[in-house]
Amino acid sequence: MNAVGLEVSVNDNEMYFMIRSTVLRIPPMKLEDLNITQSVLLELVQNPHSRIDEYSLGNQWFYVLPSMKKGKLVAVTCSLPTDGVFRSYREMKRHWKNMHGYRLPENEEGLFYCQIHFKPIGQTLFTYLFLKI
Repeated sequence: MNAVGLEVSVNDNEMYFMIRSTVLRIPPMKLEDLNITQSVLLELVQNPHSRIDEYSLGNQWFYVLPSMKKGKLVAVTCSLPTDGVFRSYREMKRHWKNMHGYRLPENEEGLFYCQIHFKPIGQTLFTYLFLKI
């Protein structure tokens, strides 16, 4: 993420501006970053139909792309949630490319799906991707 820092200093009759550019590189988040117990992670990896629910995730809040809105992690699954707006990975991939300019991986092998709840929006859950461990 490219950013610009600005510092302003005022002394008597003088004003100084210091402008600096910064590049922030944040690696993609992985499931291991969530501090989920090994037994719960193992169940998710071994059973493609399993789901980690909110009670196993704790109180996990994130700022998510592209809007950087704060959302709560509600669930993690190995397969695309059936109650979401996307009917297939291909549809999700197309949406992210066309709407936000992000290119998702070619195939969905090695991916986890997470559902995020944004309080101001209501009860709707939004689907995002995690990389596998």
